Order: sequence, then structure tokens, then C-alpha cells
Amino acid sequence: MDVSIACEGAFAGNNENQDLSGLFNVSNWTQYAKVDGDSGTSNGLTVNGGGTSSTWSLTGIDFNSFDIMAILKGGPTFSAYLLDSAGLNWNTDGILKGNYKPGPGLSHFTIYTSAKTPQPVPEPLTILGTGLALGLGGLFKSKQKQKLEG
Repeated sequence: MDVSIACEGAFAGNNENQDLSGLFNVSNWTQYAKVDGDSGTSNGLTVNGGGTSSTWSLTGIDFNSFDIMAILKGGPTFSAYLLDSAGLNWNTDGILKGNYKPGPGLSHFTIYTSAKTPQPVPEPLTILGTGLALGLGGLFKSKQKQKLEG
């Protein structure tokens, strides 16, 4: 995955009958799109065939609002990839065949999403109050230092 920022796996079994909570420290993954086999289109996900590698793209998703995970399943295992953008190349090197060697044919390519939790933004008055307190503290400290030296 050329656009992944993290990878977890290979995991034994099928992602569809496992609890994916906790992957990449996210607890509420929801399936968004799935392409069975190594080519097809579903809900903005396009996977181009190639057996063990090719290209893919994803449209219609805001990467700023959602955590996005791709799962590639092949053989008896699957691997998960946390994405920071969509598209480019895929391969099955991160999943294992029945003989536990990398590179089985792709069974399915699935996209999961989770709404990002908005980060709290400090209120302007809180920032102003903190800055004022730090400034007054520094001023008081320098006046105390001048008294002691003078």
C-alpha cells in the first residue's frame, strides 16, 4: 500500500468475522466498501485486477473527517493498512498463503471508516488568560530579582 501510514497483521482468518476494534487504536470501524476478488467497484472503491498486485482508488471520502483503513484478504490471513490518502498500488506481500509464504491471490479488498474525534480547541480567553498569567509571573520574578540585587 503506497499510501498507508501504518500496517497491522497478518492476522489468521477472515476480517469479516472478527472484531476489528482496537486496530490502529480505533474502536468503532464500520465497513464502507468491499470488492470481492482482485477487481471491481463498490461505493467509490475501484480495485484493478492483477491477482497479487495492481492499482486501486477511492473517491467520495473526506480523509480529514474519517480514519480510513484498507484490509487485504488472501489465503488464510489478512492485513490492515491505515491510510492517509487514496489510490496507487496494492500487493499481497503483507498477507500469507496456506504455506505461510507471502503473496496469495487477493480474496477481497475492504475499506473501513471511523469518524475522527474532533480535537478540542482552547477558547481565546483561556489562551489570553494563560499568556497574561505567564507574562505577569515573569514581570514579578524580574522585579523580585531587581530588589534582591539592588
